[in-house]
Amino acid sequence: MAMFTPSFSGLKGRALFSLLFAAPMIHATDSVTTKDGETITVTADANTATEATDGYQPLSTSTATLTDMPMLDIPQVVNTVSDQVLENQNATTLDEALYNVSNVVQTNTLGGTQDAFVRRGFGANRDGSIMTNGLRTVLPRSFNAATERVEVLKGPASTLYGILDPGGLINVVTKRPEKTFHGSVSATSSSFGGGTGQLDITGPIEGTQLAYRLTGEVAG
Repeated sequence: MAMFTPSFSGLKGRALFSLLFAAPMIHATDSVTTKDGETITVTADANTATEATDGYQPLSTSTATLTDMPMLDIPQVVNTVSDQVLENQNATTLDEALYNVSNVVQTNTLGGTQDAFVRRGFGANRDGSIMTNGLRTVLPRSFNAATERVEVLKGPASTLYGILDPGGLINVVTKRPEKTFHGSVSATSSSFGGGTGQLDITGPIEGTQLAYRLTGEVAG
């Protein structure tokens, strides 16, 4: 599936090398022996977790507790920017992705070289509040073609994440390999003379319990 989406926001040249991820499709097996000696074996796929989002609606998150939990069971504020929102907003940076999240404002990015946000009045560049899959980000820019959604946990979170300002944290969740083959190619153009191209392909590896995901992005 290919699509062309015009964009009229300023774009800066950047490139992301294609990434390849592999994940095992783990199965859980349980056996029970009946009184007649017949053995019944039940096999379940461990990758049947509930989707984190449904369109614009967030359903679950692991950012607040480090375990997948329904949003209604979490006693903290977690704002989720789903993949559908990112696609519809044509977000190309973390700032654009968080544009509609309240109490989160971009601060000094040191000339556009890194992500930096103030959350509920707290924050600065290099404050360790931006995570990728729950781990502190080492890259200056966290948002790229591998991003699936962005979750913002508001309020204190030092118990789980170490030294942090009490304003909260931003967690960038990346795409994972899927067992069903599908892919997409997209492109954008800019009125300032730039543009981007993106590739996303995922599917199972034949004859194995592994899956792959190939994502790539080029901008200029």
